Order: sequence, then C-alpha cells, then structure tokens
Amino acid sequence: MSISVPAFLSGASPYPQPTTYGSPAPSAPAYEAPASPDTAAWTVNLTPYMTNYQPAAPTSPYVPTSPYAPQTTMGESASQILTDVRSAAQQFMAWLKGATATTTPTTPTTTPTGPVAPPPSKPPVTAGGKTQFNVASFNVLGYAHTQPGGNEPWMGSGITRMDRAVQLIKSKNLDVVGFQEFEKPQAQEFVKQAGNEYALYPGLNKKIHDSENSIAWRKDKWDLVKAQTFPVHYFNGNIRHVPIVLLRDKQTGQEVYFVNTHNPADTKQHPNQGKWRAADMPIEASVMNQLKASGLPVIFTGDFNDKQGMENLDHAGTNMHSSSALSNGKLRKGQGIDWILGSSGVQFSNYVKDRGAFVKKTTDHPVVSATVTVG
Repeated sequence: MSISVPAFLSGASPYPQPTTYGSPAPSAPAYEAPASPDTAAWTVNLTPYMTNYQPAAPTSPYVPTSPYAPQTTMGESASQILTDVRSAAQQFMAWLKGATATTTPTTPTTTPTGPVAPPPSKPPVTAGGKTQFNVASFNVLGYAHTQPGGNEPWMGSGITRMDRAVQLIKSKNLDVVGFQEFEKPQAQEFVKQAGNEYALYPGLNKKIHDSENSIAWRKDKWDLVKAQTFPVHYFNGNIRHVPIVLLRDKQTGQEVYFVNTHNPADTKQHPNQGKWRAADMPIEASVMNQLKASGLPVIFTGDFNDKQGMENLDHAGTNMHSSSALSNGKLRKGQGIDWILGSSGVQFSNYVKDRGAFVKKTTDHPVVSATVTVG
C-alpha cells in the first residue's frame, strides 16, 4: 500500500492560518507518493488542525512538577518538536508500506501468580468463518497517582490494583485490552501475573520506553503480524507514542488492526488542555483512515477525555461507530470519556460499562468492554 504524506509531515510550515477545527480541509497541495493501483491517500489533510501546534519554547528544560507528569521534556523549540513528530509519523507511514522491521512484544519472565477464576467458555470458531472476540478500554489509574504525594493516595498501591486489574481482565474473558496510565511498575506486574497468557505492546519494550498506552492480547487467540507507534500530544503538547498492532486470529486467519490512545485531560496541574485534544483528534482520525484503507477491520480504544469523542473524530473525517451505540444509532446515556470504536463491518454486542465495587477499588475509571464480530 502506497501512502500520500500530509503537507505538514513533508516539510510544510507548521504555522498555517487559523482554521476552525472540524471544517473542510483546504485544497493546498500535499506531497503525493508515486501512483500505484493500491494507493491510499490520506483522506484528512492535517494542515488546518495544526493551528495550535505552537508550543512556546521554555527558557530552561522542563522539570516535572509531579510524579505522574509527562515523561518527555519541553526543553526544545517548537520547530524541533515538529521535526520529532514528522520523523515519527514518517516511520509510521513506512511501516504501513511494510518497509519497516518491527519490534517484538514483551515476553514473560516469571510464572503468573494469584488465584483467578477461569474465564467463561467461548463458542467455537471455524477457520474462514466469523471472528469473535472480547475487547476493552481500561484506564488502570497510573501507579504514581496512589503513591505518597499522588492525588489519590487513599486507594491501593499500583501493584495491588494491578492484581485486581488482572482478575478483572480474566473474569471478563478479554482477548484484547487497550490500557491507559499503564505505568512501568504496573506493566512489570502485569507481565509477572499474566505474561504467560497475554502479550503486550509496547509494554516494557526497551526501545520505546513508553508503556503507558499499551495493548495486550491473548497469545492463544492471536498472532502478532506487526506493531508500531505514532505520535500524539499529551499534557502541554508533550509528545507521547501510542500503539497500533495488527493481529491475526489463529483459527480464522482474520486480521484486525487495534489502536489505543489517551488524550490529555484538564487537571489542576495541567489546565486548558483542550487545544491539544483538538490537535490529536485529526491525527488519530488520519491514522484510522489509513488503516481502514487496507480493507481490514479497525478497533480504536482509548480515554479520549471527551464525551463527544466519536463526533469529533467524525468531524475530522472518519466513519467510526461506538460500541455503546443503541440499535437506532444513538449513544447510551452516560457514555463518558472511555471509548471503543469500530470501522465499518465491525459488529458490537454485549456492551458493558463496569463501575462496580471491585472496579472502584482498582481504578477511577469504568472498565468498558464489548464483544466484536467481524468477517
């Protein structure tokens, strides 16, 4: 598949004239990859959404003000940050073309611990038939939030809470999980307890060093085809790298793309993050459209910190639908900020937004899950 590069990634000015978020893309020419029968051009021109991509360069290196501040630094100019984003995005597009070698997911180092009730049985699936699996979006509440000095120290430690999270994952018979706030100690505990059953990306990958937005999948259900990250904005425009994995069902051979993200919230320490959420939506929408152009199903999980997340993605040029949609297409009341979205052809059922007592002891978010049928 040949990919056309958005103008801002191919050297265009990072400071276009202001354009209202969600408005039609301008007709300014962008770099076009060599034509071929399977060319899939970017369907969203990112240029109008880069208006806010002008973080002021501080006079000294950025120093985190809390233990759960962003892991990257802001001691660089806006042009350097744009260069970093451009480089990462070009690597992503090279990966889509199949030209980039990928890294392997985290592998277990110890045997899982802790008694967990066996998951419910699944209906048999025949080769070449329908593919069915359970997926969740799960913000596990970062490890540092409940440490001394964190903003929720009254909850259990990150390790204790990860033990509960693993129990939830297994009891819900989840085949794929999109994690947010999945900090390194939690990733280590997950691998310790569930690494024999679940693979993880990027997880503890030594080359990426950014576990907080990771995707886990059952090893007995899926084979990894390839995996990659792409850049989004987090607090104050800091760049984080969020994952895409392409998995193949072991029984049916069906391949499915999974993407997972976490857009920044407005917090006491990091207020006024709306412009960065607005900047992320069209980038994420463009990734959705690139993956959809392959003809394969796409599942998008994440904490969007936005109750209108799906509508904003649609404004940015996608046609994704939500697992929480009713038969009439309308969303259930109380949708919240945690989402599972699917491309055309993805059928959702058994939607659950779990905010029960055990979940409340585990995280400050609901566990959102659904059954997916494709094929």
